[in-house]
Amino acid sequence: MDNSNIEFYILILITKSETFLLKIGEYLYTEDVKELTKRSYFDNRHAQTFFNLCYYIYSKTNRLATLKDLEFLVSNIFKNVEQKQEILDIVHDVFQFDDEISWQLVEDEALKFVKDKKFIEALNDAQKDLENKDYDSVIEKLQKSTQVSFESDYGVSIKDWKQVKEILKETADVSEAIPTGYDMLDSDRVLNGGFRRKTLNLVGANSGIGKTMMMCNLALNACLAGKNVLYISLETSASRLVSRILANLLDTTTTRISFEISEQKEANGESIIEAESSDQTENIEQEYMKAISMVPGNLRIKEFQTGSMNCNKIETFILDLKKNLNETYDMVVLDYLSIIAPNDKRISKENSYAYDGAIAVDMRALSYSQNCVVLSGIQMNRDSIKGEKGDTKTIIATDGIANSLTIEMTADFIMTLSRDEAHRKKGRLLCYVAKNRNNEKGQQMDLQVLENCRFEEVKEHK
Repeated sequence: MDNSNIEFYILILITKSETFLLKIGEYLYTEDVKELTKRSYFDNRHAQTFFNLCYYIYSKTNRLATLKDLEFLVSNIFKNVEQKQEILDIVHDVFQFDDEISWQLVEDEALKFVKDKKFIEALNDAQKDLENKDYDSVIEKLQKSTQVSFESDYGVSIKDWKQVKEILKETADVSEAIPTGYDMLDSDRVLNGGFRRKTLNLVGANSGIGKTMMMCNLALNACLAGKNVLYISLETSASRLVSRILANLLDTTTTRISFEISEQKEANGESIIEAESSDQTENIEQEYMKAISMVPGNLRIKEFQTGSMNCNKIETFILDLKKNLNETYDMVVLDYLSIIAPNDKRISKENSYAYDGAIAVDMRALSYSQNCVVLSGIQMNRDSIKGEKGDTKTIIATDGIANSLTIEMTADFIMTLSRDEAHRKKGRLLCYVAKNRNNEKGQQMDLQVLENCRFEEVKEHK
């Protein structure tokens, strides 16, 4: 269907279908109704004017435009006789059309039309950004132009057993859950098998308590359960994360790994690469090969500069991995929330509540677009973790989240980590379920901090 035909059929359909008008109006309405439009998605600018008038009439009357509506507006708005007649000709052609046609086909073709027009518009808008070498803005504009869709998912009817059964499988099928590896968290009362796709899950703690280590634990446990995990860090180096995760996997210490994998040593004033046949290197390598052969999933770690990434860029990176490495991910770990940027560049970091809240919303949207679990860390307010006597509270609730109530409202699941004096003496942390959108909250467990960078659940805690 060529452009001239699809443009004409779009004009016909917006006079017949409210839903189509509302779907397409979001993308094609240019607001010019009192004069011939200067900005047009249609090859014929008079067609754009017709479109704008129909959308304007609906916005004012909450009904579709009629022939009389359009004749009245065109006759009173446009003073140029030639322009007025050309628009009226389109009006009459549209309302006189009575041929049979598949309107679903028109809607499908209209979606392609809109995508093409929005992409071309984005390319034109990005020219100045290209000249200024602002490539982030170019990518952002092009990405946004591709996010055109006409919603066709009408939800679930409780009278349709097939639909009901399919939707219930999402929560009933434990095999679809991403296990945390901790019995309390994976229990029926909390996560019922583990994290679910299309959810934002947060680990909250004060600095130095163990947010990153917990996220490493959860990432590795998911990998050991056969899931594919992408760990994106904007603070901790990739080498340090790999060292921690290997220490956990091999049940050893990061000190031993660093010592045995050191690549160079000084001898006679020269740098010499350690021989691969070294007994120590063979030992750690053999342990690694044996352990990794038993891991059914994959864990990829990528380090970016602090503040250099937003969720749009992260999604682009994920799509690149899918295209170039044929990898898809069940879980995406973003370490951590406050050092990622929001997609909307207009939000100032000075407004920390709006800034961090927008990031949380972006993260949850990422979990939907990639059909995955998103796991991230959040900072807790220092004042909120203090007890009445100046010591550390045993339990940290959601009121301790730094910067934003929006974070709490957006997240599906929040666990907090804390360490009062009693836990400190035992080398333990307390893990508390502070929010659980789909099940119980308030559950808690003690975690023993082990030398192999692992938190082990202490079973005797009640």
